[in-house]
Amino acid sequence: MALLVKNLGISVDRSGSVVTVCLDGELDASYVGVVVDCVAQQLDAATTRIVADLSRLTFCDSSGTRELILLARAAGEAGAELVLHRPSAALTRRLQMMGLERHFQLTA
Repeated sequence: MALLVKNLGISVDRSGSVVTVCLDGELDASYVGVVVDCVAQQLDAATTRIVADLSRLTFCDSSGTRELILLARAAGEAGAELVLHRPSAALTRRLQMMGLERHFQLTA
């Protein structure tokens, strides 16, 4: 599934028990709920991991950070873990400053 809304491209793919969401562009207040809704459509009891590929995310404000927190909550409710793959240094720093990095598995 792929979706392009204004300044953010969202693609969601499923391979076995892993759901991967790739974000391309800017994640801000314009997209509250959109990412979680896209991923939620792919979740089921067999889902063990959600990988958020952030390698092409160019901007993420506090609303975008909130969206990632909601995605972590959705993953937990589905019995899955959330992995943030290749977050920018700025986003990683923001998560650390807010004390949120412990809620996410970060991979390079």
